[in-house]
Amino acid sequence: MDSVTTATAASAPSRPNLLIIQTDEHNFRTLGCYRALLPADQAFIWGEGIKVDTPHLDWIAAHGAIADRFYATSPVCTPSRAALLTGRYPQNTGAIQNDLPLRDDLITYAEVLRRVGYATGYAGKWHLDGDARPGFAPARKFGWEENRYMFNRGHYKKLIEDEKGPRVGSVNAQGVPTYAVDGADAKTFTTDFLTDRTIDFIRRHAAAPFCWHVSFPDPHGPNTVRAPYDTMFFNLDFKQPRSAQSPGKDLPAYAATLAGAFNKNQMALYFGMVKCLDDNVGRILATLRETGQLERTFIVVTSDHGDLCGEQDRGQSPLRDRRAVSLGPRPGQGLTALTAEAATGDRRHATRRAHGRGGRRPALLAELRRVRNVGGALSATRHVVTSQVSFNPCAQRETASTSA
Repeated sequence: MDSVTTATAASAPSRPNLLIIQTDEHNFRTLGCYRALLPADQAFIWGEGIKVDTPHLDWIAAHGAIADRFYATSPVCTPSRAALLTGRYPQNTGAIQNDLPLRDDLITYAEVLRRVGYATGYAGKWHLDGDARPGFAPARKFGWEENRYMFNRGHYKKLIEDEKGPRVGSVNAQGVPTYAVDGADAKTFTTDFLTDRTIDFIRRHAAAPFCWHVSFPDPHGPNTVRAPYDTMFFNLDFKQPRSAQSPGKDLPAYAATLAGAFNKNQMALYFGMVKCLDDNVGRILATLRETGQLERTFIVVTSDHGDLCGEQDRGQSPLRDRRAVSLGPRPGQGLTALTAEAATGDRRHATRRAHGRGGRRPALLAELRRVRNVGGALSATRHVVTSQVSFNPCAQRETASTSA
């Protein structure tokens, strides 16, 4: 083991690290820390005792506070991500709908930290560089110095890397990347692949403050996952959520129910994706412990939006739920996490907008310190996040929690 990996807390920089772990289209009820907050009929909407265990995410939540109101500003990926990264409402970022690019002049939280000496990097789905797909390593970095493993968009299940760089490992007869699992294993399945790159970054930067954002495409559809997760939950007898059993009388057309759309196998695979994610979060936590960085790393776990997963008879993907989760540690004082409930619409009644993509998503947030300006990295002021955005980068005075 090299000297960087074995750096001790005593020799570590005084400024804390920032680690963002982001998922996509994630239903908050799949996390034990959220189910614990709910009455049984709400915690187990797919049947009594029907659940996926998430001990690693739950461990983060157990060492902190849980907030149950955490709203995003849009029910779709691109605008929600733009708001998270810049602190601005989507209409002021240029990215008001999917596949539109983020404005060149905007400052992200990563750029703020980069300017004060943080090592910065990003891996996984980006979705802020227009319609490029997959679009590895976009030319516009927005503060993430290492973006080799950033790809613009797509929910690819298999990634590989060789001397030419990272690329999608599953292609069709014409050589076009596809979403097929195609024999992906613990090294090439996208969740595992991105976790390996996260672990490598953490090890390489054990002696310097870092900001790393890993954006997992799962559990967004297609609902497919590698073995053994692909069959792990097929023994469960999933039930259609009770909220889906109303006939939907007098509802407007956009809110009409989808009778018979519930698919038990799709839910089993969705649970499999969540379980794979949690296991990989465990690997990341283990690396932070091993390198002596856990106590000085802020961890934010969030999702860009949720998934209704059968609620209101809205089916599974691509229907999105409004609630989210966020967690993370407080350097030097044990782990203090904020678990937040996030929404993909401005108000609760936005649940069924945008083809039903409302709902709650998971967002486990650490007790963060506010990023004030380029003169001071992470300040000593605690900042509990109760909105989708927790930062106020540079001179951008507008924030999603204060401006219209």
